[in-house]
Amino acid sequence: MILVCVTDQESCDRLIRTAADLGAMNNEKIDVLTVQPKILGQTNQSGNCWLGSNELQYLAKISHSFGANLNFIFHDSPEWAIAEYAQNHCCNSVVIGAGRGRLANKFFKSLQILLPNTKIYVVDENSNISEHNSSDHQHWHVPLIANEGERQGTPHNSP
Repeated sequence: MILVCVTDQESCDRLIRTAADLGAMNNEKIDVLTVQPKILGQTNQSGNCWLGSNELQYLAKISHSFGANLNFIFHDSPEWAIAEYAQNHCCNSVVIGAGRGRLANKFFKSLQILLPNTKIYVVDENSNISEHNSSDHQHWHVPLIANEGERQGTPHNSP
């Protein structure tokens, strides 16, 4: 399974399309995930919950066109949410967009640490793809998180 991580930008359709191409080449299905701030998943005083933006609705349509659903997780730590989701759904590859700046680099490096046996494909704005395997770095074992407050990892080196 290939996990595609999207934000609420229409341009993330390139990530879904690239993952679908990878999936077709390797006979793998894709799964699409967006992690939104936890507060958006809470109901407001009227009892309504945030249901997404026009951009996410567009990405859901693109996902469906490739036989995938757009899954939502409301969490304040996207890296941890993605790692847990990938582990729970046996994803052997993750596709992310190439962000800019220190935060994007921190996000990428965090995923490498949290998902030591997972290929990470980074897709730039021109749909060029680079493959990264983090098997030669020190990693943290991410236990299945019972609740968000339990984020304890144990460092180990990959074989």
